[in-house]
Amino acid sequence: MPRIRTTVVGSYPIPDWLVANPSEQALIDATRVVISTQEQAGVDVVCDGELYR
Repeated sequence: MPRIRTTVVGSYPIPDWLVANPSEQALIDATRVVISTQEQAGVDVVCDGELYR
């Protein structure tokens, strides 16, 4: 049976620590957390969680 590929759609919630420290490095760190969370969940096509919007 063929495997169904998974992805996510939409924005992730912005973490409180990113709101408190809105730096470029904090945004990069938050994006890494989002991607890591998706990878751990087994998502096939990961996204950045639209944190840059």
